[in-house]
Amino acid sequence: VFMYILQISCMMILGFLLVMFLSERRIRKATDKWYILILIVSMLQLVFECLSIWSVHRVSDISPLLFKSINRSYLTLILTYFYLGFRYKSAFVREETGAEDKGLAFIHVAQVILYAGIFILPLGYELTETGAVYNHGPGMWTVYVGAAFFLFVIFSNYVEQMRRIAKEKLFPLVFGVGCGMFLCFCYMIYP
Repeated sequence: VFMYILQISCMMILGFLLVMFLSERRIRKATDKWYILILIVSMLQLVFECLSIWSVHRVSDISPLLFKSINRSYLTLILTYFYLGFRYKSAFVREETGAEDKGLAFIHVAQVILYAGIFILPLGYELTETGAVYNHGPGMWTVYVGAAFFLFVIFSNYVEQMRRIAKEKLFPLVFGVGCGMFLCFCYMIYP
């Protein structure tokens, strides 16, 4: 029950941010559009996280196809979130420096490979001693690798462009991405 309350609370906060963002400004820049997409995908990802929690606790009561569909959709949305973060970064760098992202085609190919990994590789679940249930297996590792990949690409691009971006704008972004990289690393070790 606590996890459902937490996810619903997060959805409400994201919804509030979306309403405030849309009511306070016009959507003029590419970063605005990517930010809105990030908020929407985040809310959708939280819905599927609730469904994932529900499905792993009722795995014996639901069809295997429904179980796999819910959990693979949830993991796909996590990767989509990181991809949108990359696109936001690309738009931000373009707006601040005029530099185009040279590796966009490579990123799209990587994204397709990562999605394929989620849908093709085995995905299981594990029940811990405390009663917590979580996804594991090669399909889950695809998400870990994908998240680390996107965070590394974003971080390295910020570092590459740091002389051309105002410091007051750059520091929060690099700090946020660096924290994300650290948390992904920790989660890979201690899921």
